[in-house]
Amino acid sequence: MKTIFNISVFAAILCLFISCKDDDPSDAFIVRGENEVSISKDGGTISIPISTTVAYSVTPADPWCTVSGKNAIGFDIIVEFNESVEPRSTNIVVAAPDFDPVTIVVTQDKGVPFFNIEDGQKRKSFAKEGGAQTVTFNTNLEYTIEPGSGSFCTISEKGKNGFKITTPVNDDVKRNETLTIKPAGLPDINILVTQSGGAVILKNGDFTSGMDNWVASGTPNTFEVTTYGAFKTVSRTWAVRLTDFEARLIQEVTGISDGTYVLSADVSGGANDLHLIFIDKDGIESMQEVKLGGMSTFSMPVEVVGGECSVGFRVKGYKDVGLYWNITNFKLE
Repeated sequence: MKTIFNISVFAAILCLFISCKDDDPSDAFIVRGENEVSISKDGGTISIPISTTVAYSVTPADPWCTVSGKNAIGFDIIVEFNESVEPRSTNIVVAAPDFDPVTIVVTQDKGVPFFNIEDGQKRKSFAKEGGAQTVTFNTNLEYTIEPGSGSFCTISEKGKNGFKITTPVNDDVKRNETLTIKPAGLPDINILVTQSGGAVILKNGDFTSGMDNWVASGTPNTFEVTTYGAFKTVSRTWAVRLTDFEARLIQEVTGISDGTYVLSADVSGGANDLHLIFIDKDGIESMQEVKLGGMSTFSMPVEVVGGECSVGFRVKGYKDVGLYWNITNFKLE
C-alpha cells in the first residue's frame, strides 16, 4: 500500500514539472498584428490587439495620436485629421515590465492644401492717424506677402491664421497699397489697404480764394462766387437768369494714388438740373444728380486709375424754368 502511495506522489510531481515546463512565460505579453499601420488624412481609430496577463503602458510620441480603451485584450489609437500638406508618422511604444518594448509606427496621408479667407478680409481701411489691423484667414500652407509699390504697411505676427498690418500717420493725401499673399501652390490673393490722408486733395474747394484752381466752360458768365450764410459759394450770375444755359466748373487732379474715393459737395437751390461730375484719366464721365432744396451734402463714389482725374459740377437751365444754386465744400477723399 505504501508503495502505491509513493508512486502516486511521484506521478503527481512529474506532471506538475511537465506542466510548468510547457507554460512559456513569453506568452504573458504579446502585441499582435502589424508593427506598421497607416491611415488616411481624415484620421480615425486603429485597433491594436493585445494578449497579456501583466500590466502594460502605451506611450504616444505626438499629440495627434492618442490612446483609448486600454485593457487586457488591446487598445485603440485615435488619429486626428491631418491638416498639413505633408504626410506624417509617429511612434507608439507598448511596454511591460520584464519584456522588450514593442514600437508601432503610425503613418498618415497628407492633407489637402487650403487657404480660406472671407471677402471682407481683402480690404482694410485706416484713418490718417494710422494703427494696426489683423487680416484673418485659415490655411495649412506656407505663404509669403509681397508689398505693393510705395509700400507704407508693416507686416508682423505672420501665422497660419493671419497677420497684422500696421500703418503710420499719413499727413499726405489719401493712399493705398495692394498686398499680395502668395500661398504655395495656390493662386495669389490681393489685400487692398487704404489710408485717409491729412492733406486736402482738392484746392480751394470752399471757394475762399474765388475761383482759383477751377476752370469754367460752356455758357459764358454762368458762375460767380458769393456769400451764402456762413459759406463762400459758387452761384448763378444774374447775367444768365433769362437765358438757356449749360456750363461746367471743373478742377483737374493729378499725382494721387489709384483707388476708390468719394467726391462730395454741399449744395442748395431750386429746380433739378445740377450734377456732380467725375472725369477719369481717359475722359470717361460719370455723374451724380443733385436734387436741389435746402443746403445738403451730396456725394458719389469714384474710381481713380492712373493717378489723375477731373471733378466738379455741371448745370443746365432754361429761361422759362430757371435754376439757381449755391455749391461749396468740394472734397475728394
